[in-house]
Amino acid sequence: MRKTYFLLLLGSLATAACSDDKYVVDVYSTMRYDALALPTTADTMTLQTVDFVSASEGFVGGDDGALFATTDAGQTWVARPRGQFGTFYKLAFSSATTGWAGTDAGLCRTTDGGRSWRLVPTYDWRGSLSGTVYDVQFVTPQVGYAVGHGGTINKTTNGGQSWTSMQNRIDKRATFRAVSFTSADSGSVVGGDLSHWQTTDGGRTWTYTDYSGRPDAEPYYDVLRYGADDYLLAAPDGFRAYKPESLGYYDEADEDFNYAVRGLARAGMVDIERCAEAIRPAKRGRI
Repeated sequence: MRKTYFLLLLGSLATAACSDDKYVVDVYSTMRYDALALPTTADTMTLQTVDFVSASEGFVGGDDGALFATTDAGQTWVARPRGQFGTFYKLAFSSATTGWAGTDAGLCRTTDGGRSWRLVPTYDWRGSLSGTVYDVQFVTPQVGYAVGHGGTINKTTNGGQSWTSMQNRIDKRATFRAVSFTSADSGSVVGGDLSHWQTTDGGRTWTYTDYSGRPDAEPYYDVLRYGADDYLLAAPDGFRAYKPESLGYYDEADEDFNYAVRGLARAGMVDIERCAEAIRPAKRGRI
């Protein structure tokens, strides 16, 4: 059966205030807006991540090093050589040539549009080399965060030349799936056991909640943060929105969309309060 992968663009549904804002929901979601015309070779692959650096240039990656690049907004794709680092869980490009990837082997870097990658060391709570990296975000050109297996949280302040572990709780090592910062110092990390960590001092200290030991404690897959108490989560039961009461979201899962959502991404800043009504109807769209 021919697979179809979807890029969700909510901007065209929004008011003029947020007409340029784009959200991405990955292959596991049941939501869609624009189809990505990937080649038939992708039919046997599980794709995990999508990242566009412009309206026309972007990348899609997934299991076993699968990676495709497009220069015409997804109408045609070129397969990149498969590397030795395993699955691409997250792609984060700053240009058509320069980017980062969270992989089975760890954090990787490319400077030639994904044709080749090199492994960049990140560290666990003991100071040893960490394993799988699931998410990476650069908040500024110099400051970035990467999270992954075993509760690892790494930070760079020199554009990725070196990374330092920001997690020293040996009793809290749930796998972290996603990171979202709204400034160089203020951000959230989410993952296994419904863990949700927050910092306002660049990761030096954290406040956190998790539900370890609960039989129903599934993971949060992704987080999209707008402020300390203002964010969306991708979860097994769909979107979980933590918003001001004025938006009508309150502090619970969206009952109108209860299908698992695994990926969220944002291009540019967004006035979430003015865009709230655009997000609501789009969540009810199904393949």
